[in-house]
Amino acid sequence: MQSATATVAQIVHTITPLDELEHQHIDQTLAWLARTDDIFRRTKPATLAPHLVAYVALVDPDQRGIYLGLHHNSGLHLPMGGHVEPGEHPFLPHGAKRPRNSASTPSSP
Repeated sequence: MQSATATVAQIVHTITPLDELEHQHIDQTLAWLARTDDIFRRTKPATLAPHLVAYVALVDPDQRGIYLGLHHNSGLHLPMGGHVEPGEHPFLPHGAKRPRNSASTPSSP
């Protein structure tokens, strides 16, 4: 297992699932990581599927909500973040590095 894949697997191993669905997602993710080192998207829209993305949840405790940005291509309101590119380390703060890409259009709660 290459270092980026091993790092992601270590992160996923530390997650304590809150319910059965999350437990299933963790198992699926670990199985995917165990069978490949090719975890990065190569071409748009989603080649290689699945592929690694990283998101950051920006929480507003006073409003009891999270901030979402309008994703230009999908039209969905998503957390800040994006695709992890080949050669990037998984601990790179993707939500911090991509705010202009992810949140150029503010989203209302």
